[in-house]
Amino acid sequence: MLAECYDGFEIARNDLEIRGQGELMGPKQAGSGELEFSEMFREPELLLTAKNEADRILDSDPELSNPENRTLKHIIQTESPGMLDF
Repeated sequence: MLAECYDGFEIARNDLEIRGQGELMGPKQAGSGELEFSEMFREPELLLTAKNEADRILDSDPELSNPENRTLKHIIQTESPGMLDF
């Protein structure tokens, strides 16, 4: 697949079919996880909306220190330590 395709979404879709969805935030790379990834392919505008919202939040509050972003920061730090170390 990697040698034949340069479309990241197509590669991800193929990987999802082969290995399953795994976990969004965590070490598990295969099997059932907490998010139904197939939703992203059925509703790609939802993924784009989420990305745009994440970009907006990080542009306005890169450290996630504003009160409205503290819960998000806590979840990220708890589920993926080091993710916000930039």
